[in-house]
Amino acid sequence: MSEENVERLRAVYSAIATGDLALLFELCDPNIEVTEPPEIPDSTTYHGHDGIRAVFGKLQEVFPDMQFASAEFIANGDRVLASMQWLGTGAGSGASARVPLFHVWSFEDGRVTRIRAFLDRRQALEAAGLSG
Repeated sequence: MSEENVERLRAVYSAIATGDLALLFELCDPNIEVTEPPEIPDSTTYHGHDGIRAVFGKLQEVFPDMQFASAEFIANGDRVLASMQWLGTGAGSGASARVPLFHVWSFEDGRVTRIRAFLDRRQALEAAGLSG
């Protein structure tokens, strides 16, 4: 199932890159929990598909041209770590950003029940159960 989850996430990130969130919603449990990186100001946890919409809305407000580039995946049982570069230009500042970003996806019965975002690779590896 781990490799199947990786392939499903590859498709999700490809769809997100075109602005299509339908596949993401299809993969996610209606009660999903989405947690922002703890380092960002006012980091919070969102719930459900409306929470996913809120996260994307918040990100696009700050970085209208936001992209996730070069996702790499490591599967560990029911969790998958996605490592990527978060690219964008600040709406207010005009400054370009290229930030390492890590998502830990937790699956249960084939559906994503939790997505946790990290800016720190070590924290993401730990959350994915990949460090000891």
